[in-house]
Formats: sequence, structure tokens, C-alpha cells
Amino acid sequence: MPEADKTSSERFDYWYWPEELDEWVPRIKSLAGQTSEVHLVMNANNQDQGPKNMQLLEERLKLVGGICGRLRNGIKLRAVPSLS
Repeated sequence: MPEADKTSSERFDYWYWPEELDEWVPRIKSLAGQTSEVHLVMNANNQDQGPKNMQLLEERLKLVGGICGRLRNGIKLRAVPSLS
């Protein structure tokens, strides 16, 4: 089914793999080094995917990125419900 024909719940029905989120870590670290706060938001459209995906991202930031202390404190992690 083409992406445009999917409902929002179908488009956002996704569990991230650790390796996918590992690709985000360098960019997040770079942004965190340029500003006092970085806000990361994940859509929580189905089940508990948003909070679980965000929890996995937080684990990857610690494990892969070594983000902790002052740098970690400036990163705000949130999973928000979809409005659709």
C-alpha cells in the first residue's frame, strides 16, 4: 500500500531497532554540544510505542553515545500521543 494511502495509525505503527537509533546518536550529541537543551519527541500513536521507543533511544544515548552528566542533562526526552 502506498504511504499516502495509509492511516496515521498505520504510518506510525513502528518499533525502532537499536541500530536505527544508533544512527541518531552523533547528531544528537552534536546538537547537545551547540545549545543548552535539545528536545527529542516521538509520536506515540499505537500501544506504548512512543514511550518504549524513547526508552530505547535513551539507552542508546547512554551506551553508544556515552551521554551522561552535563551533556545528558540538557537533552529532554518525550513521547507524545498522536492527535490523529
